[in-house]
Amino acid sequence: MLSILIKDYLLDLKMKGSSLHTVENYGFHLDKFAHFLEQNEYTYSDLTAKQAKLFRNYLVDQGFQSRTVNSILAAVKSFYDFLMEEEAIEGNPIVSSRLRVKEADILPEFMTMEELQEFNNWLNTRPPFHVALGFRLMLATGLRVSEAAALTPQDVVALGNGGYILRVQHGKGDKERYAPVLDAQVARELVRFIEGCPERLPIFRISDRTFKWWAQICRIETGIPFHSHRCRHTVGTQLLQKGIPIGGLRTYRYLYNP
Repeated sequence: MLSILIKDYLLDLKMKGSSLHTVENYGFHLDKFAHFLEQNEYTYSDLTAKQAKLFRNYLVDQGFQSRTVNSILAAVKSFYDFLMEEEAIEGNPIVSSRLRVKEADILPEFMTMEELQEFNNWLNTRPPFHVALGFRLMLATGLRVSEAAALTPQDVVALGNGGYILRVQHGKGDKERYAPVLDAQVARELVRFIEGCPERLPIFRISDRTFKWWAQICRIETGIPFHSHRCRHTVGTQLLQKGIPIGGLRTYRYLYNP
């Protein structure tokens, strides 16, 4: 019964417009919850606040970081909200304010100038052009890897001043936003690359998992502790070093003119 309800919930998320990445993550999180219930012979419909706390403690004992524990708890809470909407249960035993684990302050993992030089050298010699362009675009916009993989030619918007912005249709929280392309050369390469590409198909024709695979190859071949999200951290750090608030990414006045 629980597995059927989880499938119904994930379908509901999809119907509401949640990204595939979000749906998959929530599925993984709820699998952990279902395993915990089965292991301890608890039932989802009779879960108590004490048992919910035991689930939180179980996640911590499994070695999950605080942020991951809180994400899993948020997914389970959302699942119970769905069950209440479906009138399958009367109350939600997951009270986030009481179960939330304190998260340590995490410094941004930006790349140093030396790492950036080594990374660019690797991009020039190793991955195919479209893969290299995808990573360069992440470094020029701060896009998440899933957002870059989902871009279509229709999402590349030219501005009157000669600059370009990218429409991110399904960002974090499934929110739409626009991201400026902060590197003129990357903007020119992107515009040339999408010439003749079908408007509604992804620009790079590869998944975020493929980008992550190439990130792993980069780590192996260069020794740089690289992962795709370091591009986003690097963009944010560079803006702050220039005195530009992170909120400046939402404006157009910091665009470089190609």
